[in-house]
Amino acid sequence: MARLAYPEKWLFKVAYYKSIDCLRREKKHKLSSLSDDIQASENESEAGIQNANLRHLLVQALEGLSEHQRQALLHVAAGNASLEQVARHMNISVYTLKTHLARARQKVREYLKQHWAALAFIILLHL
Repeated sequence: MARLAYPEKWLFKVAYYKSIDCLRREKKHKLSSLSDDIQASENESEAGIQNANLRHLLVQALEGLSEHQRQALLHVAAGNASLEQVARHMNISVYTLKTHLARARQKVREYLKQHWAALAFIILLHL
């Protein structure tokens, strides 16, 4: 088995794409309903608990964002609209939307880096 030179980078990529998948599945739910889902799913099966832990970690990462950054990231991650449509919906320019997205992604990346051990454990349980 080959060893990864930078396992943190690999882990971040896996976590990033898992989080995007999770956000797409949860696109119709607001941030508050995600928290409610976490509470409700704690009594479910082991897979449900693992998903709840991942969602909880993502909710915590999203709570560290400003409202504009969170809206931008969730709208774009949902994949239902173009950048122009999201910018128009948020009543901002496309350039400002891209700035919000870049800052949101950076903050989520930093949060996940700080909590990579918990994230790795959750991901490994899914394998």
